[in-house]
Amino acid sequence: MKNVVSIVALLAGTGVAQAGVSLAYWAFPDPVPPSADNFKITWPLNADAKLLSGPAHITTNAAVWDGSANPPNSMGQGSFQYFSGSSVNLQAPFTVGSRLSFRANTNLDSNGKSMTLRFDSTGYKDIFFDFAERTTSSGPTNVALDLSSDGVNFTSFGGFATTGDSTFRLRTIDFSSSSILNNKAAAYVRFTMSGYSSASGNIGFDNILVSGTFIPAPGAAAFALAGIAFAVRRRRV
Repeated sequence: MKNVVSIVALLAGTGVAQAGVSLAYWAFPDPVPPSADNFKITWPLNADAKLLSGPAHITTNAAVWDGSANPPNSMGQGSFQYFSGSSVNLQAPFTVGSRLSFRANTNLDSNGKSMTLRFDSTGYKDIFFDFAERTTSSGPTNVALDLSSDGVNFTSFGGFATTGDSTFRLRTIDFSSSSILNNKAAAYVRFTMSGYSSASGNIGFDNILVSGTFIPAPGAAAFALAGIAFAVRRRRV
């Protein structure tokens, strides 16, 4: 079930750390493929639901599946696999399916590699992300965050340290202190991994929800205030 679910159904979803309007959501709802096929991922990864008309997808500069039926090695399989998903931050009407796992790959090739989420934030500001994160003990120790409004020029937004205990936890990232993602037909958030210590180390992402605050039309706030003032005057008559 891809790209057909209305975002309206997500507005009453549970597990969201902050209040806001849901703009895009990656649920990875399909069942986990057999182990021989769970790396066969077609890119870009489109959002399972979105509010606005602009694209919402995930891309990467890491190695991806080479398209062959039997890749000769892990580099041909790529740095991503599907594994069992989580109920953390799960939004209705979706059910638990898979999680997207970003593994170290041969020779720890994924150190310094990224995945980038693109979404449409037209008419919205104060963007924030909520998602389920699960990192193994040999997975990346740090994730750097960078923001862009054109997909070319990125600005650092710090990052976060991973949990490293193979337990799903809710991760909330508040981007409201930056205006880069506000009111953009194409907004980008790049996640760059570092600190992998073994080829099997990985970080998993599931139920990625992008939200924001609606920007009132020019003059709407002043009109609303005028209405309040008029009502107060009427009560005082």
